[in-house]
Amino acid sequence: MNTSNSSAESQKLLVVIPDLVTGGGERVTRQLIEVLALRDYRIRLVSDVTEPMLGKLPLASYRRLDWRRGLERFLIIAGELLRCDRDTNVLVVLTGPIIVVGMLNFLFGRRVIAYEHSDIEQLYLSIGGIKGKLRLLTLRAALHSVHRVAVVSEYLRERMPLALGCQSKKIAVVRNPVQPFLQKIVCETSAHSSNSLTAYIIGRNSEEKRHREAIELLATCQRVDRIILVARDALTLREQLSPQANAKLQILDCLSEIDSFSTCSSFLFSYSAVESYSLVIAEWLASGLAVLTVDNEPMRRLWQHVRGCWFVPVRCSPAELELALAYSFDGDNTDHRNIFEPITVKTSADDLERLLIK
Repeated sequence: MNTSNSSAESQKLLVVIPDLVTGGGERVTRQLIEVLALRDYRIRLVSDVTEPMLGKLPLASYRRLDWRRGLERFLIIAGELLRCDRDTNVLVVLTGPIIVVGMLNFLFGRRVIAYEHSDIEQLYLSIGGIKGKLRLLTLRAALHSVHRVAVVSEYLRERMPLALGCQSKKIAVVRNPVQPFLQKIVCETSAHSSNSLTAYIIGRNSEEKRHREAIELLATCQRVDRIILVARDALTLREQLSPQANAKLQILDCLSEIDSFSTCSSFLFSYSAVESYSLVIAEWLASGLAVLTVDNEPMRRLWQHVRGCWFVPVRCSPAELELALAYSFDGDNTDHRNIFEPITVKTSADDLERLLIK
């Protein structure tokens, strides 16, 4: 797909996202900004970005947005929608901004593309409580002023029309770019197998995605010798853990702190039912590494056809964990499922650009 042509030369793109640091969706957005800028898109970013990162991004202009300031964020976003013309695409990333921009856009009628990075299934489509239902209703209302909705999987594309009241033709898939995990770490790798295993848990911070439950469960497993948690601000987590869990746990702030990695005795333990961890899972599977994740419908739909992915119950017992590890490391090596192929950022940008070009 040749996208550096006259159809893209005059394209202007307003990108709204709370920040570009904390998670997978933010990382994907940074990558897409870089590729689209090379395709002659003039990008104005409305976000909270550190000075070093801002200097590396190929932006036409920038407006700082402090998402924590409720009234101020409404005024800033309203001002941005007012100043941009009708030829400008507005790319809104993540659910909170989608709600805010969608509701404001009833006044402005801009061409808004809502871009969600896969939290919708568990956070909004399987919702409970008055607060959750109210947020879901607000999201449904906001999407009525949105031109297109981009999600990261066919499963979500199928679920969106019924749950959120969107027409099927309004929803498209923009696949996340996936770089193999082994290309992301700079350390000594080993193909040496071992009877003892190392479990990796990867997250943004220590309080999210049921990390404490996952660590305690892994600590009961005799075969798991080490538990590596890659997450920021995790020091207080140790105070909440048992002595057995603390004895096995090592905490790293980022992937670059991994100094050695065994490709035969390491596995990713993704114990969250929230689908946003699909990007991390994909990176591991693209390297041919073992992954244990929760057994629910979206995870099954995403990963049951991919070699190396094994499932444990959402409320897993130590015996069930041991059985899953036995299957993944000691079972029959004949596995006719496909290997997950990496997805380039160019492919993801192509998916997105189909929505941006009129």
